[in-house]
Amino acid sequence: IYSMTKPVTGIAAMMLVEDGKLSLDQNIADLLPAFANPRVLVDPANSLDIRPANRPITVRNLLTHTAGLGYSIITKGPLLAEYVRL
Repeated sequence: IYSMTKPVTGIAAMMLVEDGKLSLDQNIADLLPAFANPRVLVDPANSLDIRPANRPITVRNLLTHTAGLGYSIITKGPLLAEYVRL
């Protein structure tokens, strides 16, 4: 079941889309207010400097893994050090 979390979550989300309770292009801030003002790293390899994102993160971005959220297992540089610190 460990490796099935992404497909199961994707199917559940698509069922909500089909029922009209969720939209693929919906801003995730509607569901998770902490994502209301997304920011991106300016130079991820060298610093933790940030700037406002050009657009909101959508449900589609989450489902296609294009939201820009990193994973500690593949992250490098200053961001990895910050993950470890926190």
